[in-house]
Amino acid sequence: MKKDSAFTWISLLVILSVLPSCATYTYDHQTPKTPSSVASETVSPTASPVNLSHISAINNLLIDKGVNKGFVELDRFGRVILKGEYRNEREVDIAFALSQQIVGPKWVSPVTPENIKCEEWQKKIGLLFLEASEGMPSGSTRPGATIRNRYGLVVGVGRFQYVPREKFLKYTASDARDFYEYLINPQEGNFPSGNVILLTDSQATKNNINNALQKIKNMAGSDDLVCVFLSSHGTPPDKDGGVRVVAYDSVYEPVRIWETSVSLKEFIQGIKAERLVVLSDACYSSGIYKDISGFLPSGGKSLGVSGGEESYGLSRDYGKKILGAKDLVFQDRSSSGKDLSFQSGGSPGKDLAGQSRTVPGRNAGGGWGKVLIAASSAQEKSWEGDSVKHGYFTYYFLDGLHKNQGALQDSFNYASPLVTQRVRAEKEGAIQRPQAMATTHDWNMPIATGANR
Repeated sequence: MKKDSAFTWISLLVILSVLPSCATYTYDHQTPKTPSSVASETVSPTASPVNLSHISAINNLLIDKGVNKGFVELDRFGRVILKGEYRNEREVDIAFALSQQIVGPKWVSPVTPENIKCEEWQKKIGLLFLEASEGMPSGSTRPGATIRNRYGLVVGVGRFQYVPREKFLKYTASDARDFYEYLINPQEGNFPSGNVILLTDSQATKNNINNALQKIKNMAGSDDLVCVFLSSHGTPPDKDGGVRVVAYDSVYEPVRIWETSVSLKEFIQGIKAERLVVLSDACYSSGIYKDISGFLPSGGKSLGVSGGEESYGLSRDYGKKILGAKDLVFQDRSSSGKDLSFQSGGSPGKDLAGQSRTVPGRNAGGGWGKVLIAASSAQEKSWEGDSVKHGYFTYYFLDGLHKNQGALQDSFNYASPLVTQRVRAEKEGAIQRPQAMATTHDWNMPIATGANR
């Protein structure tokens, strides 16, 4: 996340009260995920390998780093939880990173304002209340049936300024280029080319990505559709439980990795467009960080984690935070194909060059809402495949868009089981289950308006 995002908790409380429930669609061909399968959700205290010696080691490191009023202890699930007082957000990040260094990401609980005091956050309270008093959004409402304009940002990073070549990704840039070509193709996506920004490899710096996001946020109106595609590495989970997107110039050092990577939280919460699609083909995998001092415990994984690399994707808890929904409705598809559901707690109308423009072709709105689609579920890796010369998710999702005339939900439903099957077959039984989180059940909005639609 950006520096200011952690203290937006007050505005979140307001937003939570006005936005509709968030529907989460995952496709699990075995059984629905148990709470213990997601790091930010509940875990059994008897399963925790964390003990008082780990707590003591972290607290000693905090003193060494000058964090004199902050400390950690065990929560009721056997995870490390931050407590005490911190002068600024950087001190909170330091404490969180040191905790991950000792016990690993799996055993560090996301930070909440109820558990700690941060002077920097407290200073922002008055401003946030002032903003709230001047008028908060009244909540998402269904936009008009016609999509007035379409905007897009497409990012693919496979080469990195500060990462060894052996950690590069093979197909992320080509994934981005193919997705970009789909969006601007008059026969398919039919986005005005002046409305879509493509950033690959050395172009995809943190500043360039954030500037593009800000430009789109300023220009998109409530009746517009915005599509953001990101393919890269992900960071270790941050103090909010989120996995940020690694930019070309992200710095691979504890704390700095979060400060120099890209968070979409402010963008998602601040954009006016009532049709927003964010597609993320990125996940955190311990393999890229295990040889870098200060990131992970000895062995390169969280305590108690066996087998191969440790991975984290977009968790449901974090999706709920950034979409601003009180409750999630999970919908899992069983091996029989049945759905299993259960309840749980600029100027609009112009292109990016400033020229007035409307989208030609068929603009029927269809579905709506803010939708996050991730290539994998929490604690899973997103795979690339030489057989398809793409990330598996991007390959099948683009194929789904072609076959389903650009309908978002239909394309996701098409791609999801195929990704799981292909990864299991080609990656020695590995599991990759794409997931979607939406603020409405009716999110089958049209990405395409071209002649082939």
